[in-house]
Amino acid sequence: GPACVAGSPARTPRGADRGTGPVSMARPVALITGGARRVGRAIALGLGAAGHDVVIHYRESAAEAAATVAELEALGVRASALAADLGEARAAQELPGRAFAIFGR
Repeated sequence: GPACVAGSPARTPRGADRGTGPVSMARPVALITGGARRVGRAIALGLGAAGHDVVIHYRESAAEAAATVAELEALGVRASALAADLGEARAAQELPGRAFAIFGR
């Protein structure tokens, strides 16, 4: 399927600019539809190489999704895969929330 990228920008933690708060910054998270194969996989790996945590969606490509997750983790980012048939409206509506639940952002 076509790849879509939905991420959240990294933010400076509250107080970090004054030296009073935490200094760690959350990495941005990208949800890539069709991220197990072809163009979606290339986008997922590119974002992983750029430091994004990545959730990839797949419909039937479980083995390819697992391999892509392993490649992303080897880049030093967190990654996960979610199965969904985006031809079903409910599955398409629920996918972003399922992805959000994985990394909490």
